[in-house]
Amino acid sequence: MDNPDAPGGNIREIASWRSYVSAVKPRKAGDVIGYGKGYTLEKDSLIATIGVGYGDGLDERLCRERHKVLINGQLCPLLVCCMDQSMVDITGLDCKAGDEVTIFGYDREGNSISSQQAATLVGANEGCAFTSALSTRVARIYINE
Repeated sequence: MDNPDAPGGNIREIASWRSYVSAVKPRKAGDVIGYGKGYTLEKDSLIATIGVGYGDGLDERLCRERHKVLINGQLCPLLVCCMDQSMVDITGLDCKAGDEVTIFGYDREGNSISSQQAATLVGANEGCAFTSALSTRVARIYINE
């Protein structure tokens, strides 16, 4: 694959997967977040919990690869993926509960994250392998533009 961010040249994402921040909490270096041994924070951090997890089709490998999500136009790394929620490092970002999170596709300001790029991080060779894994728990909203 030559360019996972633009696999077909001028082809645009046709779908966006969004969620919301449900909580924001400062955490200390050495704190462990997530299931079991989870992820140990290397530095004091501000952590957002978002309302999406592997039960929704978010591949846990994206956290191991530090895939980023968009929050308020900024790229923020995924740290932990649980069944119904995930944790994101938002250190230095002005963020609050209720803020929108874009996992792939376009946010409301036109910033984007490629599903193709996410797919290549988990060993898939095309974005539809990633998007087709979304569970039926994820609401589909169709907009005719």
